[in-house]
Amino acid sequence: MLQIPTFERILRMSVLKIRLKRSGMYQIIPFRLHLEDNPAGKVPYLKCEKIIDMPELERIAQEYSFPIWAKNGKAFPKGTGAHDFAQKYAEAMGKPQQQAQPAQQKAISSQAFAPQSP
Repeated sequence: MLQIPTFERILRMSVLKIRLKRSGMYQIIPFRLHLEDNPAGKVPYLKCEKIIDMPELERIAQEYSFPIWAKNGKAFPKGTGAHDFAQKYAEAMGKPQQQAQPAQQKAISSQAFAPQSP
């Protein structure tokens, strides 16, 4: 039985070989860990430079609970996005993610208001 590695284990590995169906036949394709800068933080992906059908990409992302990046697109596990994995990556690396504060809220709180005199 194939054992799926955990999120932290995948981060420590530089290459993960995954068996998938491509062009009607099963192949073992190496996926490399790739970090992408995002406004939410660094997002880890398992990256492959080959074209893989989107249903197969989605299946792999769901099975490994990790974002997948192929030449033709990106796939995330159901119900997750880049922001979720940026937080997970920051926690795994021991860097707590700072809460983003809306720009208007930040600007309002930094201004001093004086009462108007008639």
